[in-house]
Amino acid sequence: MDFLKKININTSFKEKVKYLVYLFLGFQLLSIIGDNFVLVSQFFFLVFIALTIWLTWKKLEFGLLILVFEFLAGHGGHLFEFMGLSIRSTIFMVVLIVWFIKKIKTKDFNFSRFFQSPILITYLLFLILIFVGFLNGVISGNGILALKDVINYSFFLLVLPLLDVVSKGKFLKNLFLVIIAGIIGITIETFIVFLLFAFSLSQVHDVFYWWWRDLAIGKATFTKDNFFRIVSPAHLFVLPVFITFLSLIIAKFKKGFQKKYLIILALLLSFCLLLNFSRAYFLGVLIGLIVLKVGTRFKKWLLFSVIVILLMVVQFGVLFGIASGGDVLEGAGFLKNRMETLTKPQDELSSLTRLVILPDLLSQIYDVPIFGHGLGSKVGYPDPLSGEYKHTFHIDWGYLEIWLELGFLALILYFTLLTMIFCKAYKIAKRSVSLFKKRLYFGIGAGLVALFVASLAGPFLFHPLGILYIVLSLIFVVNA
Repeated sequence: MDFLKKININTSFKEKVKYLVYLFLGFQLLSIIGDNFVLVSQFFFLVFIALTIWLTWKKLEFGLLILVFEFLAGHGGHLFEFMGLSIRSTIFMVVLIVWFIKKIKTKDFNFSRFFQSPILITYLLFLILIFVGFLNGVISGNGILALKDVINYSFFLLVLPLLDVVSKGKFLKNLFLVIIAGIIGITIETFIVFLLFAFSLSQVHDVFYWWWRDLAIGKATFTKDNFFRIVSPAHLFVLPVFITFLSLIIAKFKKGFQKKYLIILALLLSFCLLLNFSRAYFLGVLIGLIVLKVGTRFKKWLLFSVIVILLMVVQFGVLFGIASGGDVLEGAGFLKNRMETLTKPQDELSSLTRLVILPDLLSQIYDVPIFGHGLGSKVGYPDPLSGEYKHTFHIDWGYLEIWLELGFLALILYFTLLTMIFCKAYKIAKRSVSLFKKRLYFGIGAGLVALFVASLAGPFLFHPLGILYIVLSLIFVVNA
C-alpha cells in the first residue's frame, strides 16, 4: 500500500489531473445545459452509459474508476437521468452486471475469502440485515421510500468487484488520480458557486439555484453579510479524506516524497468544509485531529493541530471578508458563534427541529427495538415555526435513524464492522516499518472516526459518499 509514495508527480501526472478536472467541470456544464433541454440531458445520459458499458466490458477497473468519478462529480447522483433512472445508479448496475457476467464466463466463484476474514463475515451479515430491513419496510407500507433507502445501502455491494481489482496493476494509482482530480473539481465548483451567490450573480430561486438544488442536490443558504453556505453531498467524502491527508502531512518523510502537494490539497479540502459551514463536519475535524495523536509525539501533534485550526480560522475569515466586503475579523466571530450552537441547539432552527423530532423517534424505536420499522420509516414532529404537526423522512439523527429502520441488531453489527475496520487499520499501522504506510493507515482510521462522529447528527453512514469511504477503507485493510 505504498502506492502513493511511488507516484511520480511529474508533468504527465499533472496533465492527467488537469484533464480530469476539465472533465469534472464539463460534466457540470453539460448537466446545466441538460436541465434546460430534457432531450439533450437524455442524450448525454445514453452516451455516458454506452461508453461505460464498453469500457467496463473491456476492463472492469475502468467501470469502477468511472463510478468513483461520478460519485465525486455527480454530487447527489442525479446530474443526468433517463426515465427515472439516475446516472449513478445506472453506472453502478452496469459495473455489477458486467462483474457478474465475467464471473460466470470465467467460472470464478471462489468466495472462500469471505469466510476467512472476520471483517468480511461481519460485512455479509450486515448486508443480510439490510435486506431484511428493506422487506420490513415494504411490508410496513413504506414502499418507494424503502426503495430509496435500499439503493443507498446497495453501494456496499461495491466491495465485491473491488476485491477482484484492488491488487491488479495500476488500479490504486488510477483511483488516487481520480480522487485527486475529483476533490480539486469539488473545490473549484464550490468556490465558484459561493462567488455567484455572494456577489449576486445568481439569486435564490433563479435557474442556476434550482439546478444546484434539484440536480446537484446542493444548498446555497444565506447566513450573514452576503456569506452563503454552499453545501454539496460530495463534501461528505471530503471530510475523511481531509483527515487522511493531515495524517500524512504530520509525518516527516525522507526526500523523494512530494508532501507539498498534499498540503495544497488539504488546504483546498478545508475551503470546502468551511464553505459547507456544517457543525457536524467541524466536530468531525476536531475529533479526527485528536485521533491523529496516535503515533505522534504530543508536542508535535499539539503544534500541528493548533496550526491546522488557526489556518482554518484564517481561511474562513478570508472567505467571509470576500463576501462581506472586507470584514475579516467579523468572520472569526461568526465561526465562533456557529460552533457555540453545538452546545445550545435550541438557539438555531435546524438544531431545534432535530430536537422536536426526538420524542416520536424514540417512541417508535421503543415500540420495535430489535428489528426496527423497516427502511423508509417516517417520524412526526410539531413544526417549530408554525406549530403544525408534520411527518418527515429526513430524520437527521444518524445512529437513531439506523436503529429506527434496521433495529438494534443491525446498528450493533454496523458499529462492529466500523470498529473492526478501524482496529485493523490501527494494527497495520502499528506493525508497519514504513512511515508512509503507518501514517496512511492511521489516517484512514482517523478519517473513519471523523465520519463516525459527524454522523451523530446526519445520515452520513448510509449516504452513498459515506459508504464509498467505508467501502474503500474496508478494501484497503483487507488487502493490506
